[in-house]
Amino acid sequence: MNKTVKAYGDNQVLHVRDHADQVAFYNMVKDDAALEKFQEIRKLVIHLDARQLMLSDEDRLVMALNRLHPLREGVNVTNPHKIETICFVVDSDILFTRFNYALTSPTIYNNKEGRYSELLNNKVAPAKKKKIVFQVTSTEKLIAPALLGLRHIKNVTFNTNPRPCKLEGGFREMLELTLPCIPALIGHIPAPSHQSLHSYATVGFDREGNFRSAAYNADPNINPYEDGEQFDAAHIDPNDRYTLYNMVAINKQDSDKMKDGPLWENDNMPSELQDLHLGWKV
Repeated sequence: MNKTVKAYGDNQVLHVRDHADQVAFYNMVKDDAALEKFQEIRKLVIHLDARQLMLSDEDRLVMALNRLHPLREGVNVTNPHKIETICFVVDSDILFTRFNYALTSPTIYNNKEGRYSELLNNKVAPAKKKKIVFQVTSTEKLIAPALLGLRHIKNVTFNTNPRPCKLEGGFREMLELTLPCIPALIGHIPAPSHQSLHSYATVGFDREGNFRSAAYNADPNINPYEDGEQFDAAHIDPNDRYTLYNMVAINKQDSDKMKDGPLWENDNMPSELQDLHLGWKV
């Protein structure tokens, strides 16, 4: 019997630390009979790691969390759990964010400022990155709506020992505001205020869209509105810790496959680089 199941049976506390725990969690809620037994759980502890979540299949964790969302039957809304406290444990060298950030357009013309292999291997200083033409596209993590769909959890806590919880400030604020809501407020997700006192705020990047370097927007050969929007990263406060130029490759081992050679655009991106994600070290 693994530690997760033992904690589930003995202490009414469920710890979800790794992929094996995610599978065990899903098995506890996958059908109505299992979900009825799950009513014994009063505290859910979820460990999040930006690096590990990139490398593992998060489907089981997402499906398990979705099973705990409020159920609407006509005018009635019921909550399929009795969790009173949820604790997020985030202790990694990469900030855990609501969105994934993928390198989608490193170059569309000859790059004279340095090799992209160096850019992706985190060997280029932020000041030099401003001169490189590249674009990053953000999409919401699958786990984000799965977590934000939980309701009626009175206590939303975050680990602070031995180090602060390395969770994006805006995402943390949304979890704090949303999860305690009554089950009837299905789909109600307040936007982050950007005025939170939480650390690790990524203002300007906590949305889906395209983020382009200053060189990308300044190049006369590039139509700045080709994707329907323009985001000038150069306008972000240069003293801000979380900018486009401070991003580093998370799955760095894939970036090692990047070689100097023929130029390529989005549609011709080498397959080994299509899932290359970026983030911020903390």
